[in-house]
Amino acid sequence: ETISTENAKSLTSFTAGGSSIFRENGLITSFDELKYFTSYTSVAGSYNWTSQKTDSDFYGCENLRSINLENIVSIGEGGFEASGIETVYAPKLNSLSQKAFFGCKNLKAVQSLGTVNTINANTFEGCSSLTTVILPKECTKINESAFAGCTSLTLIEIGERITSIPNYAFNGCS
Repeated sequence: ETISTENAKSLTSFTAGGSSIFRENGLITSFDELKYFTSYTSVAGSYNWTSQKTDSDFYGCENLRSINLENIVSIGEGGFEASGIETVYAPKLNSLSQKAFFGCKNLKAVQSLGTVNTINANTFEGCSSLTTVILPKECTKINESAFAGCTSLTLIEIGERITSIPNYAFNGCS
């Protein structure tokens, strides 16, 4: 179905029949048109601990390499889990949930996380290609396993507001 630029402005979600229209879509490679969806400001995501499954907007989109996140203010739990995203640039972001980028093996750089003040548990865990992370100056807390398994991590800029880093936050990093 084709959506006009005018209609895109009013859409707030990408769901049909109760789940994301993009979930586990192996064909989508780029979604820079997201900039036209000005009312869509939160990437939906939730994790069912009973079934151990993520239900999020872009879960499992393994070939998705780029997406325009300039209007996004929050990313829900597992929002991009197991996707193929390569770079994160989200200058308006203020909320980043657990497992937001969990297992994104192609993720190389986190350039802007807006004003996020907490990097939650497992947020970037298993992002084995991640080399560079620039945390916002507003960031005050990094939780356990936030960057566990980021075996290629060579540069992380951490502001002076972070006073302690818990055990295992960088477990498995070289």
